[in-house]
Amino acid sequence: MKTIIKFLLIGYGITAVYFLYLAAINLFVYFANTSKGFYEPFLPAGRNLAIGVIFALITGFSWFLLRQPSYQKAGTILIYSPLILIGLFICWFLIVMISSGGKWN
Repeated sequence: MKTIIKFLLIGYGITAVYFLYLAAINLFVYFANTSKGFYEPFLPAGRNLAIGVIFALITGFSWFLLRQPSYQKAGTILIYSPLILIGLFICWFLIVMISSGGKWN
């Protein structure tokens, strides 16, 4: 169990660093293009920044909670919550695809 949690912490940390790196690059492009007068949407930079911050917060808070013996259950719930949300999304997607006969519209 602790090995899985360590892998999840490392995976969430790498994911946070990746999305924050993408956000930094997109912010550079956004400010460079807007300073030259070109239109550049803020959506890619903002989306990557939000995802990176969310994963960084989940990683930091769960690591802090897992270090405290009295809060280990809360840390475990927090670290498994993204996986649970992904599983629920996959179940929803399968239900929608099966009930619609494989058509989107």
